[in-house]
Amino acid sequence: MSQLCVRLLGPVEVEACGTVITIGRPKVRTLLAVLALDVGRVVSNDRLTDALWGLDLPDDPHHALHMYVSRLRKLHPAIKQAVVTATCGYSLQLASGHIDAVRFERVTAAAQRRIRSNPRLAVRAFDGALAMWRGEALGDLGYKEFASGTVRRLEELRLTTIEDRYDAAIRMGAAAEVLPQLHQLAREHALRDRPIELLLQAMQEAGKHSDVRSAYREYCERLERDYGLPPSPGLRRLAASNGSRRTETAWA
Repeated sequence: MSQLCVRLLGPVEVEACGTVITIGRPKVRTLLAVLALDVGRVVSNDRLTDALWGLDLPDDPHHALHMYVSRLRKLHPAIKQAVVTATCGYSLQLASGHIDAVRFERVTAAAQRRIRSNPRLAVRAFDGALAMWRGEALGDLGYKEFASGTVRRLEELRLTTIEDRYDAAIRMGAAAEVLPQLHQLAREHALRDRPIELLLQAMQEAGKHSDVRSAYREYCERLERDYGLPPSPGLRRLAASNGSRRTETAWA
């Protein structure tokens, strides 16, 4: 079983004995994804058929499900060994660390605990975690009902990890190096406070004190123009502490 790894941070695929297996059939990918999201636990036949067909059930859904399980098992002997039949469903008997999404969460959680004490090590760990991503979580299955909640959670964690990575980089003295990326991140996620907060902090650490006010003002203007919103109280306090009092009073 240790020869098998399921990848969910991008198009659903399997790595077996060092070889990446691309799964062409969408329903086989769906079946594997549902089992992997509940790795080690039995997933009922009803849940599996609902994920595969929704309300458009075949004439004999349990027979059709068995057929797709058989197709999944035929992809590789290691998959055949890991997909186990239970009384009322199936399970993927695989160590949870062999699911890339689980491994990503563990690595990022450990790195977050090191941001203050060892930011350089945290940056390396965050980089390794982000390198696991190959595209949008679950690829073309992300829009399906069974996957939507998980995809939103993973994408939010991915963005938080990117922010944490820049936080650690600033703390290790690389503020000037990450300024271009933070400018872009703040533009792409104007409704999140943390990217602009990190940008202002990086500017301050990099000695670009005169740029803090103009960056904050530009952000406020874009927020009002595009969304009709003022900056949050927390961001206004941060801007004031960085010498932008004149700008922040416009929203007081």
